[in-house]
Amino acid sequence: MNASATADNGSLVTRYETAFSIFMAAAAFLCRENAEVVYPQILYLFLSLMALNLAASLTLKYFPQRTGLSAVFILSNCAAITGILNCSGGAQSNLWVLYLLPIYTACLLINGRDAALITTGAISFNGAFVWLQSPQFGAIEAFELAVKTGLFIFCAAVTWGMVSRQRARAAELNTERQRLERLSAALAADRERLEHAEGLDESSLLVAGLAHDLKNSFTAIAGFAKLMEDEDSLADLKAETRCIAKAVRAAEEHLAAFIRTGADRTPDLVPDDINEIIRSAAPVFEGLLRPAGLRLQLRLQEPLPRIDASRGHLQRLFVNLVSNAAHAMKPGGTLTITTGKGGLTAVKISVEDDGPGLPEAALKNMFKPYATTRKAQGGTGLGLYNCAEIARQHNGRLHAENRLEGGARFELFLPGCPAAVAA
Repeated sequence: MNASATADNGSLVTRYETAFSIFMAAAAFLCRENAEVVYPQILYLFLSLMALNLAASLTLKYFPQRTGLSAVFILSNCAAITGILNCSGGAQSNLWVLYLLPIYTACLLINGRDAALITTGAISFNGAFVWLQSPQFGAIEAFELAVKTGLFIFCAAVTWGMVSRQRARAAELNTERQRLERLSAALAADRERLEHAEGLDESSLLVAGLAHDLKNSFTAIAGFAKLMEDEDSLADLKAETRCIAKAVRAAEEHLAAFIRTGADRTPDLVPDDINEIIRSAAPVFEGLLRPAGLRLQLRLQEPLPRIDASRGHLQRLFVNLVSNAAHAMKPGGTLTITTGKGGLTAVKISVEDDGPGLPEAALKNMFKPYATTRKAQGGTGLGLYNCAEIARQHNGRLHAENRLEGGARFELFLPGCPAAVAA
C-alpha cells in the first residue's frame, strides 16, 4: 500500500473513531432514565463493545490487508449489542439503533463484500433477538422488525454509496498525483539532457527551448486544474477549471503542431505597432511581477514607426526578459519598459530593472545557449538565447548592459517596416 493510500486509510479510521464516540454518547443519552437497565452487566457489555471496536480499528490501521480479521471484530459487535438490548428492556429497548454502528463501521472501513456480510449479521442478530424476546410475535412485531430491517439496509446502502464515491475520487486524485510526479521526473530528465546536449543547430536549440518552457507550464496548469475540478470545496469553480483544462489542451496541440512543422524557424512578419504589442502583453507582465511585490512602469512614446513583427514571438521575448528581472529584483522594485526611436525609422525598446545588475563575467556570454547564472534555481540558459534569436529573426539585435544607477538594462533595436521607411 502506497503512502497516499495509507494516509487515506488513517483518515478513515480517525473518522470512524469519531463516529463511534458519537454513537456511545447517544447510547448514554438514551439510557439515562431507563429503569430497566441492568447494572453492572450493561457496563461490562459497553466496555466489551468499546474493546471490540478498538481492536477492529487497530487491526485495520496496522494490518490494512487483513480486512477479514477486522470484519470478525466488527461482526462481534452485534453479539455485544444484543447483550446490551437484553440488559436494557429486551425487545422494547431503544438501543437497537446500536446495530447501525457495525454497519456504518463496515461500510466506512472495509470492502463491500464484508460490509454486506456484517449488515446481514446485524439484521439476523436483531431479528433473532426480537423473535425470542416477544411472547407473542404478531403483525405489530413483524411490522416493527420490517421497519428496522429496512432502516439497516437503507443506511448501509447510503453510507456505502457515499464512501464508494469518496474512494473513487481519492483514487483518481492519487492517480493524477502519480502522473504529475512521473511527468515532473521525465521533464527533469529532459532538461538534464538539454543542458548537456552538443551539436544542436540553432533552429533545433530554439525548438528545444520553446518546448521545454511551455511543456513545464502546461503540465503544471493542467495538473492543478484537474485537482481543482475534483475538489468538492471548489464546486462553484468547476466550469472555470474545465475551461482552463480545455485551453491548456488546445495550447499543447498548438505546441505539438509547431514542433512537427518547425514553424518557429521562420516566423511570419506583418506590419505592427510595438506599443500595442507591449500593451497587449502587459497583463502577463503584471502576473509575473505583482506576486513578487514588484511594480511595472510603461513609458511608451507616441507615435513610433511601424515594424514588421510576429506579435507572439516578440511577446515571448519580453516575457522572458520580465521573468528574468522578476527573479533578480527585490520586493518593492520597479521594472520599466520604455519605447522610443532608435534612428530615423527604427525603434528602440528598453527593459530596465533596479535589481543587483548582471555579473560582469556573464555579460560576454549572455546570449549563448545554456549560459545561465541561475542553474541552481533551475535555469536552463535557453531563455536569453531564444530572445536574441527572435531579435535576429526580426532583423534586429538585443543588447544587455548594467545601469550606472544600479540594475540591468536590455535594449532591443528593431528596424521599421519598408512602408515606414518609404514614408
